[in-house]
Amino acid sequence: MYNLAGHYKTGEYERNDEVDHPTAVKKDIDKMVALHYQMVKLEVPLGYYTFAMDINNGYVRDANAALYFGKAVELGYPLALTSRGNYYAFSLPRGEQRYDIAEQYFKCAGKQDNTKALIEVAQFYKIAKGNKALAAYYYQKAASLGSIDGMMVLTNMFLENPAPIFNLGYIPAPEQAAFYVGLDRQLDANKGITFPNLMKDHPLPRRYDADNPDVRPE
Repeated sequence: MYNLAGHYKTGEYERNDEVDHPTAVKKDIDKMVALHYQMVKLEVPLGYYTFAMDINNGYVRDANAALYFGKAVELGYPLALTSRGNYYAFSLPRGEQRYDIAEQYFKCAGKQDNTKALIEVAQFYKIAKGNKALAAYYYQKAASLGSIDGMMVLTNMFLENPAPIFNLGYIPAPEQAAFYVGLDRQLDANKGITFPNLMKDHPLPRRYDADNPDVRPE
């Protein structure tokens, strides 16, 4: 339902001479919203989240986005969790942020296999908590699931002079850098590829041990 709704949102196959093809999908926002709401009726966490976004985007009138978003959080949908975490960590006025509350949402999201959410979790630990070791753990987890953003961090953080955005405190390691460059090229050639054994077969250096991600570097 979600994938079909995405086609209705963009008119995925309505291009060139394929518009009259029997499988062509024309852009139709009403059908997109109807599918999202059908997911709500089935109590699918993703459905609550996408329907809340529909309301925020003005596709649905006379509905309370917060109610649907709150249900998505309650059911543990990872992007809803990171959104709530970002609110407590970054949206509140300076001095009123609640990193302790935010971290609970991020921890829950980090246990799931949603790559977009994992990048958000990594950024929280890097920016808000200053825990580069834990941030690296989540970037690697995202990369193992085929995240381009996660792999980009890994391909740069072992370089001799990484840009500040990629500096997670690692000692330069040309072999490590070359290894991740190779994986990045595979990902570029096949966007659907994953590396399920990456964290087990290629753990981060010992003081950034993936088996003990809460241990901060000296």
